[in-house]
Amino acid sequence: MLFKRSIGFRALKMSRDEQDHSFYFDIIANSGIHYRLAKLQRLELCYNVTRNNDAKFIVDGLINLFATLTRYVHNLDHISFIFGTESPTLQFNVATAFANLIKSQKNLQSLELYKFWDHSTADDIYSALNTQSKSLTYLKILGAKDFVQMLPFLANCCRLKALYITPSIIYNNSDSITCREIPLKNLYFHHYTEPKMITSTMIPILRMSSRTLRTLTLQRVNLEQLSIIERYCQFLKTLTLSISCSQLPRFCRIISKMELESLTLKKVLDDLTFDITSIQDLALSIPKTLKNFGIGFKMSPQTLELFLRECRATLVVLDLYYYFNMSDDPYLEVFIQYAKENNSFKRLNFEETPSARLKSVLDKPSKLLEYAMNIISIKKFKFGANPSDGIYYI
Repeated sequence: MLFKRSIGFRALKMSRDEQDHSFYFDIIANSGIHYRLAKLQRLELCYNVTRNNDAKFIVDGLINLFATLTRYVHNLDHISFIFGTESPTLQFNVATAFANLIKSQKNLQSLELYKFWDHSTADDIYSALNTQSKSLTYLKILGAKDFVQMLPFLANCCRLKALYITPSIIYNNSDSITCREIPLKNLYFHHYTEPKMITSTMIPILRMSSRTLRTLTLQRVNLEQLSIIERYCQFLKTLTLSISCSQLPRFCRIISKMELESLTLKKVLDDLTFDITSIQDLALSIPKTLKNFGIGFKMSPQTLELFLRECRATLVVLDLYYYFNMSDDPYLEVFIQYAKENNSFKRLNFEETPSARLKSVLDKPSKLLEYAMNIISIKKFKFGANPSDGIYYI
């Protein structure tokens, strides 16, 4: 009914979970469909069809929807498509229809995908994506294991600014791959468990973007990847990664030569603390250009005070991950003292934990926390979020 009365949509978001059997793809049956979809700019679809009794019904609906959009909608700015099925045949049919939709767009700028295709349709998918290589500025492809086929498409993305990607197949020699330069500024590697998975994907992309890359986010890294960062990431301004104690000395030498403005350092889960000497070395290696520091490892109040005292940079923002409890007075005393000694220190962000007790810490602050909030801005960010995204709430 709403669709029939509308003069046109700019955004269409559709999803289905395992309990919902009521949705029917009847949009294409409406008269005047081409008028109502002509101004569509954003399309977000999320479908996971695992039950045999309705999988074909849902897939047929998606295919018909894609066919209709391919015919009438040619000015999409953003597409987000998350799809899953256990049937190779259904997977093939959806991939083919989706590829046609991509090719029909005139100026697609943003694309988010979770891999749903297999080797039989990978060429079709990347061929379709390649038709948008001159307009895409944001690309998120997670779960893909076909980096060999993806790389030529990436090399053609002449306006790409941000890339989220899952590390993929390991090359024997990534240095031998010929890559053209792309204007990538922000690179995020996600969803991998072993550092060795990332090397082969990391080298070609960093080689293509070494002059322009400003933001890099990694999970666990090894010494080889630290060497790659040192080699290709000389112009980074923002760096986020997790390292172990054995890697910290090499890491300190690398960042001391950089002009970072934001650094988030997390500890691998097998050991969440650094020793006092390591903390002191880190503080003395922090570049003077740094303004924002994220602490994703455990530190006692005494160690934190030592770090802030020895740190070469004049910090403006501190991001504290869930190892810090903002109801603990010893930590608050350190932050208050640092704010008094450093007039540039303006903001303290801390990660909200799932604990119900901590959710109310700013709603009913202690006297010391209330005093601290009068000196600096203290806000909490959602568990697992990145505070640099500006997602805060009190």
